[in-house]
Amino acid sequence: MPEGEGRRARVPRVGLDAYSLTGPSGHEICDRDVFRLLRKTKELGADGLQAALPDDAAAIRDAFGRAAELDLYLEPYVHLPLHWQGDTAVIERRERKFHLTCQIAAEHGVCALHCAMGARERFQAPGRWKEFVAATAPTLRRLAPVLRERGMRIGLENHWDYTTYEIVQIAEQVGGDVVGVGLDTGNLPILGEAPERAIARAAPWTATTHLKDVYLFSTAHGAARPIVGLGEGQMGIANAVAAIAKHQPAINFTIEDHPVIYPVEYFEPWWLDALPELTTHDIAELARLAREGDRWLAEHRVSDPHAAELVPWSIRGPARLAADVRAVQQMLRHVEATPPVGERGAAKA
Repeated sequence: MPEGEGRRARVPRVGLDAYSLTGPSGHEICDRDVFRLLRKTKELGADGLQAALPDDAAAIRDAFGRAAELDLYLEPYVHLPLHWQGDTAVIERRERKFHLTCQIAAEHGVCALHCAMGARERFQAPGRWKEFVAATAPTLRRLAPVLRERGMRIGLENHWDYTTYEIVQIAEQVGGDVVGVGLDTGNLPILGEAPERAIARAAPWTATTHLKDVYLFSTAHGAARPIVGLGEGQMGIANAVAAIAKHQPAINFTIEDHPVIYPVEYFEPWWLDALPELTTHDIAELARLAREGDRWLAEHRVSDPHAAELVPWSIRGPARLAADVRAVQQMLRHVEATPPVGERGAAKA
């Protein structure tokens, strides 16, 4: 079963992804030092941090120790021992770091690792990308005994590369007990996936999360994707949280909110060619969301995204991240207070 029920006897926690604090410059609100990231995470009212760990074993243990002192969870990033260019030195380094991270994370009760592998490589060479996807399952099958021994799952992110269609297929091939979706809600339209159906597809398999809310507005090449506070966009975040919590009651709900407007170029043949798994519903839903976003802008329901980008994330980010944390905590309280559908009539009786 892909669900995480029974793996951890605790309630969901709400944390921050490191990129929410570092941003594209690497030092927007905080730099990439995991100890400073942990302190800032605590200041903003979150329960934990998802971040890359140091390379040194002693430093990794120190990071987990500091997280424990602050009463925070620390959910590590990992890379799979794969590399787009086939660099053997990088692959060997990733292999060593993977095993080291698994070992020490297991010592500290970690049950999930988040994995983001690419940066738009599928758009460089769609055929090669599908070969890379095909190589992912055998790599994970080889690593599966280690993950099972440590009681861990990898959440493979729908970043700029794998779609949830591909990730679910990989999880089915390897085993949902060790491989799941690292679901980034705001990245669904980046790769053309209709959000509501994608969340329904991914939720039973979700191992780690990046909660991000966005909307689309029309451009000459398709659409653009600004990021907004959780609950203010088109991703149906409250419903996503409820769907994930239903299947994964002990998961960490990790927030990734940050600056920068990204393109979604679904008018371009090269873009469509790179995503052969998309359905007509997916593309039609992108067009619908872009029209809706155009209306939101015309009605001033959302602020001018380009004007918002002029304000440094170091200034506007902390308050929004703190608000994001409170918003997800409220969503989870609502989920806890809502009985399952089959029990509602009995509760009234």
